[in-house]
Amino acid sequence: MRNPDKFILGADVIEFDGFNIIKNDVYPFRKYLQAILDFLKPKNITDVRSWFGLTNQMSYAFSMTNHMLPFRELLKPITLFKWNESLEILFQKSKTSIVAEIEHGVCIFDLVKPICFATNWSKSGIGFWLLQKHCNCPPKQTVLLSLWLKGDPSWQPVYTYSRIMLRTGIR
Repeated sequence: MRNPDKFILGADVIEFDGFNIIKNDVYPFRKYLQAILDFLKPKNITDVRSWFGLTNQMSYAFSMTNHMLPFRELLKPITLFKWNESLEILFQKSKTSIVAEIEHGVCIFDLVKPICFATNWSKSGIGFWLLQKHCNCPPKQTVLLSLWLKGDPSWQPVYTYSRIMLRTGIR
């Protein structure tokens, strides 16, 4: 064995890729969530890009959420960087909201649970969600994505992917 210090056998908690994995749950490292809460006010476009990078490391779909929409505008090549009080308030709110959603939204893919694959497209980006039903409740005869978006806790994302599509003003 080349690296015996990395070999773990019979542990109750395994640390892997920024997450603690236990028998029936996964949760992110507290230090990574704290890094989001402690992120300093952006002073330039590089800091805004760093903010997007940090949130995407913790939850790969947050660059597409409404929490990040005001900051995505700053990424456009034709936009001059200007941080104001309104952005600061939104920034502080986004940090606590993102951490709360990350803490709630980490689910493990289970081969036997029902799945829903949902796609999305808009002017600002494209993406998809792989959702799984995480309860023992009876199935409902409704569009699954709308249930999840309306806050049905039985459908949880297990994987998402997104791409931002910046508009440059060129037609």
